[in-house]
Amino acid sequence: MGNIAIVIGNSEYQSSPNLECCLADVTAISGLLNATNKYDSVKTLTNKKAADLKDAIRTFLEDAGVVKELFFYFSGHGCQKSDEFFFNATDFDAARPNETGLSHSELHTLLKATNAELVVKVVDACSSGTLLLKSDGEFLPEPKEGFNSLIQIASCLDNQSSLTGDPLSDFTDSFYGAALSKRTGAVYYSDIINALRDQYLDNDTQTPHFVTQGTGREVFADSADRLNLLRAKREEEFDSDASENANAQNYEVSRSTLDQIKILEEGYVEKEAAQNFISDFFNSIISAFEKPSDFASFYDHEHVIHDGFNEADARTFITRVLHKETRPDNFVTAEISRERTVDPLNQLRFGLSSFLPSSEMVTRYDLHLNCRMDAVQLKLTFTPKFQSLKRFSLIVSCAPSLETCYVFEVVTRHALSDWGVFEPLGHEVNRRWYKLTWNQKTHDVIEDFHSFLEETIDEHIQTVSARAASSRDG
Repeated sequence: MGNIAIVIGNSEYQSSPNLECCLADVTAISGLLNATNKYDSVKTLTNKKAADLKDAIRTFLEDAGVVKELFFYFSGHGCQKSDEFFFNATDFDAARPNETGLSHSELHTLLKATNAELVVKVVDACSSGTLLLKSDGEFLPEPKEGFNSLIQIASCLDNQSSLTGDPLSDFTDSFYGAALSKRTGAVYYSDIINALRDQYLDNDTQTPHFVTQGTGREVFADSADRLNLLRAKREEEFDSDASENANAQNYEVSRSTLDQIKILEEGYVEKEAAQNFISDFFNSIISAFEKPSDFASFYDHEHVIHDGFNEADARTFITRVLHKETRPDNFVTAEISRERTVDPLNQLRFGLSSFLPSSEMVTRYDLHLNCRMDAVQLKLTFTPKFQSLKRFSLIVSCAPSLETCYVFEVVTRHALSDWGVFEPLGHEVNRRWYKLTWNQKTHDVIEDFHSFLEETIDEHIQTVSARAASSRDG
């Protein structure tokens, strides 16, 4: 058949928040592939349950014949469990990930069978990056046992979230734009990767992950001219948006200065309303975790609320995000600085010279809450009832601003450092941040917190239980 593509998008989920942009992602990517005039067949699959999704992929690949290039794209929820990445089908259940999802390993088995000269995978999903490297213990086995050439483009690292958007998800929109950015000659996959690297160069919260095994001359489109119509349409949309913004700005200029300030003021939150929002948010989180759970027999939990950013495990993450955010106030100060430190003993030994052997650059993260608030940080601690299990902590921090409330989630795992004593600084399991308006509903965010932590603790219990069973059988 030559060149084929599989484009998958899941926007409707039985047990996870819906992702409206994923169907638009499928339309955009399939349109982009068709415009290259390179693919003999582009198979689109949307809102499929796991069994139907796997059957459709298997049937399409079996009918493909000899494959030169195989392009695979996925937009939807993704997760990692037990060192495996899963593409979440619409019926995904974290307790049965292999049955209700498509694992990275299972996908590779299906793709390898085609013995394609080139396999390209583009994945727009949370946690999609680093774990895509694994391939049966080897990076690239020999042909017919693995991939001849492989290009993998993931929207974020395995501990990051992939942002949604309107109409397209953030990364898919960036990929689409990167493919159109070169205007002359052939468009190579390396051109797209380089454009994406530049777009996310200063983005600490979403870092695309790239793997390339090939010559670097793999072609996405043999001529940039084939994409002229899509490029013109995209530029026209940008021009239209810019024109609308300009008209809106001109309209605002015609208003009196007093009217403009009043309109701006209407969008700002009052202190009492901000505190009520955060307090209600924290109380709802606490209530969500007070419901009966499967791990209640294994863990006790408690919570504490701080009126400042007291938890060390979250400070660096909060500072890195807020340092780059433009805000109309200075309610929270987030500064990053680098300075050289010197060992005083070596100063005495070598003297105050321009070269100090023990000096090193240290990055400092300074985070301060400048306004008085009753509550800005919530920590839930899950302490095991058995020494074989580890402690888990969920830290939720709210950084207030006049226009928005920044919400930060950090989940950490703590091992015993002594009998009955857990290490104070934990191993980071997950971190995400949200930018909420002050009247926004928080139910979906709380559900994200609850489902992730519940799945993480349950997985840990099962892992320890399996180890115990193996030891007993041995």
